[in-house]
Amino acid sequence: MGGLPMHLRTTTLIALLLAACLTLSSPVLSAEGSRDLQSLVELDQIIENLEKSIADLQSLLASLKENRQLIAGQLSVAEPKTIISVLFAPKNLRGYEGRIGETFTFYVKGASSGSVWGTGLYTHDSSLAVAAVHAGALRAGEWGVVDVTVLPGQSSYKGSSANGVTSGSYGSYSASYQVSRNTSKGMYVLPDPDWMTQFRDRHGEVLYFRVTGTSRGSVWGTEVYTDDSELAAAAVHAGFLKDGETGIIGVMFLPGQDKYVGSTRNGVRSSDFWQYGGSYRIVERYDTGD
Repeated sequence: MGGLPMHLRTTTLIALLLAACLTLSSPVLSAEGSRDLQSLVELDQIIENLEKSIADLQSLLASLKENRQLIAGQLSVAEPKTIISVLFAPKNLRGYEGRIGETFTFYVKGASSGSVWGTGLYTHDSSLAVAAVHAGALRAGEWGVVDVTVLPGQSSYKGSSANGVTSGSYGSYSASYQVSRNTSKGMYVLPDPDWMTQFRDRHGEVLYFRVTGTSRGSVWGTEVYTDDSELAAAAVHAGFLKDGETGIIGVMFLPGQDKYVGSTRNGVRSSDFWQYGGSYRIVERYDTGD
């Protein structure tokens, strides 16, 4: 049934379900009260067909949902957008002491547990994920884009409780930062993370990455890849980038699959793999118009 067009598959499945209902509504016992063996055989066959049909319907439903996400993603980027380059967030702002006055845009997951000192202005060794929640830029557990401005050290930092986070007080410290939610209108583009395992809980979401394609790297699967497959190599295998070419690609995060079938495409060899916990599919290349 997998080779039929989608509308024919749906029609066939509905016909099978109607046939089953008609059969189940007809009498199974003969006039003498004895069970008709032939009817039982036919019923068993219909039950078997129904079980297969239900499995096909579930697969079809999953495919329809995925296609809808793809179409929605394509519509959302139909018009050129401002590209906003975003960095993966560091644990804290140590190492940024020499960047006083500069603002950085980070992609971070808010957290309620971790060390943080100050209110509004935080010591540069305070956890950025926790400070973002304390400052009201993010909720705990929420992924988002924040702006962080590096500031001079303060003579003292006053602690407080806000948004489920309690910050500590501290004396003089060498550098500070403040954090706020980024509200820019545009497309957030992240650097190549190599692997997608950190996004395993983001099923159905699409993020954009700036990637330089390579024909070297470990890849498992075809079109749908294990989330530990190297993105730069998968992008070439899937035909979205050439070896050595840099571009912006959209990646949709998917649940793990029962198996992954390898293949050779565009000079990249991917491997087979069995059941795995997370997957992704490259859904588009964004044309910047450059």
